[in-house]
Amino acid sequence: MFGSILTKLTGVVSGATPYIYAIVFAIGLALGGTAAYKIEHSKVLSMQLSIANQKIEAAKILAIETQKVAEAEKQTRLKNQELDKANEQSIATINAYHDKLAAALRLRDPNYKHSVNTLPTNTNTNVNSEDEKTSGIISAELARLLQSEALRADKITVDYNTLLEFVINNNCGIQLIIK
Repeated sequence: MFGSILTKLTGVVSGATPYIYAIVFAIGLALGGTAAYKIEHSKVLSMQLSIANQKIEAAKILAIETQKVAEAEKQTRLKNQELDKANEQSIATINAYHDKLAAALRLRDPNYKHSVNTLPTNTNTNVNSEDEKTSGIISAELARLLQSEALRADKITVDYNTLLEFVINNNCGIQLIIK
C-alpha cells in the first residue's frame, strides 16, 4: 500500500519536476531574501541604537562642560568685582598719599585732580591729548625741580662710574670698598 502511493507520487512528481524545482527555487529565494533583509535590518537597528547611545553620552558631557563654563564665568565675575574694589581702594590710598605729600611740601597745583578709576570701560584705547594736558598731578614748579634733580643725579652717577672705572683700570693703589 505504501509502495503504491509512493509509485503514484513518483509518477506525478516526475511529470511536474521542472515546476517543483521552480517552486522550491522561488521559496528558497524568498526565504533567503527574507533572512538577508532581517540580518541587514538588525545591523541597521544596532547602528541606530549605538548612535542614540552616543548622542545621549555627548549630551551628558555637554551638560557637564556647560555647567563648568557657567561656574568659571561666575568665578571670573566675582574676581573682577574683587579687583574693581581693590582698584578703588588703591586709588583712594594714592589720593590720600598725594594729599599728604602736597600738605607736607605745601604745594599749590591749580590743575591737580584726584586720581580716578583708570581702568578702561571700553576697548577704545585712543588717548585724548587734551585730557593728558589738563590732568596735571604735580605743579609746574615741582616738575621743573624734579627734572633738574633727576638730571643732577644722572650726572653724579656718570661721574661716579667714570671715577670707579678709572681707579679700577689704572690700579691707583686705592683700596675700594664697594657696598
